[in-house]
Amino acid sequence: MDDLITVSLGEVVRFHDGEARAQWLLTAAGNLVKALRAAGPDVHMWSPSGAGTTAFQASWGVMETAVHRADVQLSLGCAPDAVHRSVAGLVTY
Repeated sequence: MDDLITVSLGEVVRFHDGEARAQWLLTAAGNLVKALRAAGPDVHMWSPSGAGTTAFQASWGVMETAVHRADVQLSLGCAPDAVHRSVAGLVTY
């Protein structure tokens, strides 16, 4: 996992530009997506929940992203975006 993230979180905290932080997040997320796709859906990997396949981790990431995005939108006083049907279908347990 360390090789997927080229700038440490400690370095990101010192970024004074919100755009730079957003770019770091997008780059790290893109690297993770590439790694999961390259591995395939049924590769076993460590997970704190015990459900350790790449497919599970990908679907869990989709759910986590949707929840935290809605949280940010609500904290800004905005209505959360609806989760698109195609994304909602990716979440499996």
